[in-house]
Amino acid sequence: MTFEVVVRPAVVPNIRPQAAQPLPPPDDPTQGICTIRGSNGKFLDLAYSWSASTSATKRHEIKRKVDEVRIYQKTDDGIVHKENFVDVHVSKKHWLYDGTYTTTEVYCGMQETKNVKIRTKNKIIRCDPMTNQQIIGE
Repeated sequence: MTFEVVVRPAVVPNIRPQAAQPLPPPDDPTQGICTIRGSNGKFLDLAYSWSASTSATKRHEIKRKVDEVRIYQKTDDGIVHKENFVDVHVSKKHWLYDGTYTTTEVYCGMQETKNVKIRTKNKIIRCDPMTNQQIIGE
């Protein structure tokens, strides 16, 4: 009985480590330092400096003038459903206080249309200037 030996080529993956990568050059301790010298070798001193700052105060609402408006549901074909509505305040004027001055901002109101009814005009609502919350009972 005889044995035969068969030789087959084998593909071995490249498992050798890669060559070491070259390191970056060491940091130069004088890099990033600038020395300004005069003609006689003295250091220059910058005697002039300038800066600016600003601030703004937040304005607080102290009162507003509104119209109380009821808006009814209107379908795409123009039919108004009076049983479906929302009541809203439409701002017309705001009084704002910034700690020193009172300023006003004026807005245009709403016009009555087929689905908009103005219930109360020019109602004044006072606000707490610290919380901007409506003051109840006024």
